[in-house]
Amino acid sequence: MLKKIIITLLLSISSVAWAADTYNSATNELTINSVLYDNKIYTNVIIKVGSYVQINGGAPNGSMDIYNSETQRLFIPSVISNGLTYTNVVVSVGRILFVGGITPFDGTTTDPVTANSSSVLVTSFISIN
Repeated sequence: MLKKIIITLLLSISSVAWAADTYNSATNELTINSVLYDNKIYTNVIIKVGSYVQINGGAPNGSMDIYNSETQRLFIPSVISNGLTYTNVVVSVGRILFVGGITPFDGTTTDPVTANSSSVLVTSFISIN
């Protein structure tokens, strides 16, 4: 019984630490919680997906999407589509439909995953593309 409580607690804590993007295959729309681009964090973004480039799988590499303007590709640590979770996904961006907010990004954050890996993420993303 104690084991079940601990597992439930850990799962609920990890789901608060980061939230996956959501892809609606019927509308081809991706809802993004936060994306890093040009030293700014864009929140509550909705885009049309151009095409899928890669689905790498494995543990999510960070907690924030990263857009690379040189390759015009978006790296997504985790996305849910039709009830399945895909990790470390790269897509091309079609159209931007909505942006909820913009804040400057100075390389620091209160998010422990992003704080420890933001520069590694950018480097990894650029190297795969």
